[in-house]
Amino acid sequence: MAAYSSTDKKKTAGVSFEELVKEIKAGQFKPVYYLMGDEAFYIDRLSDLLVETLLRPEERDFNLLTFFGAETDIDAVITAAKAYPMGAQHLVILVKEAQNLQHLERLEFYFRQMQPSSVLIFCHKNGTVDQRLKVVKLIKEKGVLFESKKLYDSQLPAFIKNYLQSHGATAAPGAPEMLDVLHAYGVRRCFYGHLHGQARRYAVQGEVDGIRYKLISADGLAFCPYRIDPADPADRAG
Repeated sequence: MAAYSSTDKKKTAGVSFEELVKEIKAGQFKPVYYLMGDEAFYIDRLSDLLVETLLRPEERDFNLLTFFGAETDIDAVITAAKAYPMGAQHLVILVKEAQNLQHLERLEFYFRQMQPSSVLIFCHKNGTVDQRLKVVKLIKEKGVLFESKKLYDSQLPAFIKNYLQSHGATAAPGAPEMLDVLHAYGVRRCFYGHLHGQARRYAVQGEVDGIRYKLISADGLAFCPYRIDPADPADRAG
């Protein structure tokens, strides 16, 4: 099984982000996904899509186990992956901030006897894993190693156009120029509204090219206030 890249076209060495999305939507799942790179947008999109496709909302309370790399260890992740799902076809183990997870090489022991109903998702942002490690070669062989490469400013207009077209929409005049303004003034968080009802499906959420976007239209927040914490770039406390 080959590695994947967010910017490469389909090659013998891998497929594009779009091809990986098609595989997931077609139900062609792998036992492990290691999503890494400097462009958080693609990592977030893929991890969200995997969870949404693997588990129905009512199945997630007992079958979606979320860990944070700095707060857990690889042995706890392996133990969780060896469990069985409850009332669902899959058990999903989601490891966020996987760049802080220590002793990833111990995952080799899990590969010796994997749990067929479990799917592991590692989200490694702001960098990549050392691909010389034996365990990384096993991930490539048995699952998916995906690198989300940073978007260049010159790629953003095409990215916006393609993203909206894939959702049956078009960009308003001046949208690419607005991104230039955000970058010129060093904006790192952008809160925006004026997308309501079905139009919220087209909202860009999460980090793209160093800017974290959050839709805060009233109906998108169920008419509840959204707390913006100046000291927390990710607004995890939201």
